[in-house]
Amino acid sequence: MKGIVTFLDKGRVKIDERSIIELDFKEECIIEESIKLFRDSDPCIIHRTFCANKIGMDILDELNRQYQGQKEVCFTAEELPDYIVDKINLPSTVGYIIIR
Repeated sequence: MKGIVTFLDKGRVKIDERSIIELDFKEECIIEESIKLFRDSDPCIIHRTFCANKIGMDILDELNRQYQGQKEVCFTAEELPDYIVDKINLPSTVGYIIIR
């Protein structure tokens, strides 16, 4: 998988598509990562961007590990793994998530 995330509504109409590193990560996850990497609880834009990229790449690595050889995976919003749900702000209008 390359890390392109497509959000669909409950009727399977495309809402949004973006790179996995451009997801709307939860603020507490970015701060936690910043503290871990930089001992910085108030990350500047450089640290914030680095942490968001790292969180996104960690999610992609886990997906590739769990779904080896698959070019894409599709989840309902309810089936999305905890290691993703715990890190992103998922709009209530999202019904399906495709990651390729």
